[in-house]
Amino acid sequence: MRVTIEHREEAGIISSATKHQYVDCTVLFSEEEKAIIKVRDLYSTNFSIPPATPPVDSVSYWGLPIARLIARLTWIGGIILGFLSVFTRQLGDLAGIMMFGGAIVDLYFGYAGRKLDDRLARYDQTIRLKTLLDEPHLTIWAASPAAAKDKEQQLRDRLNDIKVLLTRSAELPPTQSFEI
Repeated sequence: MRVTIEHREEAGIISSATKHQYVDCTVLFSEEEKAIIKVRDLYSTNFSIPPATPPVDSVSYWGLPIARLIARLTWIGGIILGFLSVFTRQLGDLAGIMMFGGAIVDLYFGYAGRKLDDRLARYDQTIRLKTLLDEPHLTIWAASPAAAKDKEQQLRDRLNDIKVLLTRSAELPPTQSFEI
């Protein structure tokens, strides 16, 4: 197993003063290890590592529902304005823009809200060997360089456990007879 680990730092999206630390890892299995995984059907074997994204900030947590509410009110306002435009023969274009624009924005923020809920519900990443074979790149978020070093050590420990599993799974143990 060949493992490459790299540390990187990125500025935060909202504030450039906020620095996010990431541990990027690439895991490449040898042909022998791939054969062991295939023969022993270890594809569903998994391990957990810390998350790849920073924790949810309060702006996102409270801002998404508020933005979605505004989008829904715009969508409903567009429907009402659309009905009124039938009688007044004015503002039909605005009603259409409000209806479709509000609906699209509502769908987008709904999707973003589900991603936010997923991040809150599942703190750790669960990595299956099948996934690691298909996409050998992993990323872990850390709050500081020191925390990144700790998370790197956690990752090394998990990968070492996988290496031990593969080594011990290479051959079946011989038949043993003993008395108790």
